[in-house]
Amino acid sequence: MRAVPTLPQDDFAERSCVGALISDSEAFNEILQEGLTEKDFYNPKLALIFKSMEYLNLENRAIDLVSVSNKLQELGLFEKSGGKHYLGELVQDFYTSANIQLYAKIVKEKSLLRMVIKKAKEVIQKGSFFEEGSVQDFLQEVESSFFTLATFHKKQGILHLKDALKQNLIDLEKS
Repeated sequence: MRAVPTLPQDDFAERSCVGALISDSEAFNEILQEGLTEKDFYNPKLALIFKSMEYLNLENRAIDLVSVSNKLQELGLFEKSGGKHYLGELVQDFYTSANIQLYAKIVKEKSLLRMVIKKAKEVIQKGSFFEEGSVQDFLQEVESSFFTLATFHKKQGILHLKDALKQNLIDLEKS
């Protein structure tokens, strides 16, 4: 019996990234450069916790254990994200923010690999049942879908940097 392959992911990098953010909210700006979003997390609990951090960052509020817990409760996601015990574990394990860009890059790269695998499965499915139309058109569609994926990955970091700059301008105007 063959082992079922798991999708690319690095739970330790994901936990390190989220744990470091809880310990050092200033590090959030560093990971914006990697274009990291909640969708990049394989672990659904960590994705929800990161989502709450994104909201806190957009609201220009501190990211710490209490504010993350409160935001998760506001969103009705506290229990679904693992609750008090899971959040406590992340803080207790204490991850340094010194390498947070590296952690975010690992999480992002694993996410991109999962997207490529998903797209490849779609191509296999379509190709297996291909009956109508031109093979050239099908190849063009396949090429286009992978090009779109690569372009989306590159643009995502730029969009988040744009949002960060916008937020910085708003903060400067308030000062």
